[in-house]
Amino acid sequence: MIFFPTNNLGAYVDGVIILTNYLGHAERIGILRKHSSKKKYHAELLGFNSRLDEIQAAILSVKLRYLDKWTEARRQIAYRYNEGLKNLPIITPFESPHMYYIYHQYTIRVKERDRLMRFLKEENIATMVYYPIPIHLQKLFSFLGYKEGDFTEAEIASSEVLSLPIYPELLVEKQDMIISQIRRFFKK
Repeated sequence: MIFFPTNNLGAYVDGVIILTNYLGHAERIGILRKHSSKKKYHAELLGFNSRLDEIQAAILSVKLRYLDKWTEARRQIAYRYNEGLKNLPIITPFESPHMYYIYHQYTIRVKERDRLMRFLKEENIATMVYYPIPIHLQKLFSFLGYKEGDFTEAEIASSEVLSLPIYPELLVEKQDMIISQIRRFFKK
């Protein structure tokens, strides 16, 4: 689990917890997080110094008590968005009945994404495009030889996704205003 500051359960700096029930993984992870050493100053692997400090752990332990409440608030916001955005040329998140969604982000797909984003910005509604470049077009994976057009669905999705504000404290009035402005955009 990653505790990036904006995650559903976030610290004030980056932090990570890794859980495993496999002893071999646990031992290797323990070595990697302590400068790659079982024994001090005897590096065995290429690793790093990565330990969550006590202050961050204390903050997370308090915040953890509220995580279920915050998750339910996010789910209610998502349901409200889903209802409010019905019958518009928007694809809202699909929720399988076999899964439990926590809505770290509420991301829609819309063909006029950039125009909608500019419109909402003019109305002081913050939006975000996460992951605007498909993985196969990232420089990191250029060695695989993929080019534009090889994964058209991923490319189309990356040009249509837009994340709307979602956080537990988002007031119903603000949600209604966001929905209203999106509906207004499509009436033009």
